[in-house]
Amino acid sequence: MEPPASEYPFVASMYMQYYSALPYTLTWVSSMLGNDSIVASTFQPRDELKVDHADLTLLGLSSQAYFDEEIRDPWFNMTLRASLSGSDAWYAPLGYSVLGCLESYQFCSAGFCSQPGALYQLRASPMYGLGSLNPRQKAVADLLWKSLWAAQLQYAMLFMAKELLVANEMVMGTYHMRSSALPSDHWIVEAWNLANISLAVLQRRPGDYASPPAVLREDPSRIVSPDTVESRALCQQIKVRTTRYGSFQVFNLALLVGVAVIMAALSNLLPYFFSKASNCGGGKRELAEWDYYGIFHVIRSVCEARGIGTWDRRESTVPVMREKDYEFPLQARDWNAPVDVSPPGHGYQETGGFFYTR
Repeated sequence: MEPPASEYPFVASMYMQYYSALPYTLTWVSSMLGNDSIVASTFQPRDELKVDHADLTLLGLSSQAYFDEEIRDPWFNMTLRASLSGSDAWYAPLGYSVLGCLESYQFCSAGFCSQPGALYQLRASPMYGLGSLNPRQKAVADLLWKSLWAAQLQYAMLFMAKELLVANEMVMGTYHMRSSALPSDHWIVEAWNLANISLAVLQRRPGDYASPPAVLREDPSRIVSPDTVESRALCQQIKVRTTRYGSFQVFNLALLVGVAVIMAALSNLLPYFFSKASNCGGGKRELAEWDYYGIFHVIRSVCEARGIGTWDRRESTVPVMREKDYEFPLQARDWNAPVDVSPPGHGYQETGGFFYTR
């Protein structure tokens, strides 16, 4: 069924202008060359708008937002002045301002490219205008065409019309819906955003072909299975970067494990070899000096200087006094005075703390 030709694809009303709950209302109509069904083409463009190599989509923008200053952007067109809450504000005239978008595609293979054309034009051309393709190339081209079909602007409008505009991020409040200023060429920012959304869908679709989303896996009847051997083989050849899995090389993994084993072995063997080297003569002098200047040898030296006791195990880390049960006062005293080193109960007795040798 051919859609009716109309000179008025957009209709505006006072109610829509003043009682909308959204700062912007975005609507669209599309004309798909090569597919005149009402599902694909929602209007027939006038002769002045017809293009013979691209699909045409018209985006109608109606604004209910107010701006703090005049916006000269040709699409947003905030040129009417009013007083709002005691201050000046600018708003758009009643009706729609329209942005026209052309979507044209081109297939390339082995350095040869087809002529730019509309989506269904390329579909109708033999081998997508490339002349000849082997079965595997044909399967890839079919997959790309299906991905382009899903990336059409009209489908982005269908599913995301309320969130598409970057200008929504500038709006404050829900009643007056006042917005900060936009540059005079803001429509270019919006056009880039629309193109990037289409590219994102195009990038995702091959991955969905190989691994359908969960919503489709729950209802397999909605999945159209590939009908050729080459198309089915693509499912096993498509790779998608994901955080759920990691790739590695066996050689690198083996090298990493080998280095780890060597380091673990060295950490256990090196102390053994160093201790053997020390026992073979290396480092004995240093070890002896370490022991000699230890706290126990310092005590022994002080005691010997005062004539206290006879000491055994002088070469050991802990020297031992040969006499047992000697008492040494811990409180302060005159160390220049003679010291009685008699055994307990036979001479030296003094109040205060003592420590004993055992």
